[in-house]
Amino acid sequence: MKSIFITTIFLSTIQIVLHAQQVDVPKTVAQSFNSRYPHAATEQWEKLHNRYEVDFYLNGKKMRSCFSHDGTWNNTCRQVQPNELPQSVLSATNKAANAGWTIDEVYEWQISGKPLEYHVSYKKGRQKKEIIITALGHVVSK
Repeated sequence: MKSIFITTIFLSTIQIVLHAQQVDVPKTVAQSFNSRYPHAATEQWEKLHNRYEVDFYLNGKKMRSCFSHDGTWNNTCRQVQPNELPQSVLSATNKAANAGWTIDEVYEWQISGKPLEYHVSYKKGRQKKEIIITALGHVVSK
């Protein structure tokens, strides 16, 4: 009896997880994604409010993209290593970092209607800070 109960709980949990991962992506959104990233390997879709976010792999890099319900592309981001940064961005990060601060994470953001941005997170012990730098090396936000 105990094993039947455990099996039932296990199967119910699997059903809940599978159901949570199933997102009914509108055809216009899927077409927009496939048009923008024809060689991408889709991992998972999520619906957040009135937009759709997709995790996918492209050229071996994990990325996340966001589309409006009508299929309009909003943004795409991917984590990059500091050694992948353009020289202009790397110079700006070096100037922005104070003594003792080290780069923790870097994300490259393509946002509709904006120039390419890099969001650079620094850490110093338990403290953290983030700056946003354009691809030309201009610090947008500290």
